[in-house]
Amino acid sequence: MAKLILGEIDIQPLVSTRDFLAEALEKAENKFEIAGAIQAFESDYQILRRILDKYPYQFYAYGSRVKGTARKYSDLDICYYDDIPSFILVQIEEDLEQSDLPFMIELVN
Repeated sequence: MAKLILGEIDIQPLVSTRDFLAEALEKAENKFEIAGAIQAFESDYQILRRILDKYPYQFYAYGSRVKGTARKYSDLDICYYDDIPSFILVQIEEDLEQSDLPFMIELVN
């Protein structure tokens, strides 16, 4: 089962180095996991959980939807630190794209 960790992590979406991600996660010691902490409808959060729970990895949500500053069409930024095989990443991205989520998901490493 996946673990979705929410927190106010300032990660630049275009940067994808493990060193930068490790540093950002280290700074985010006050991570929390709670339903509704993502600025989205509960039904959307449940869709996201159903998708991610199929995979045994940790995912970190950050950005405006976690900080509470999202606008109507803001995406949800999710990063991962685990070494996820590329064919699994493709499946996760397909699951997210084919879902009924009303916003885009930015999945970064």
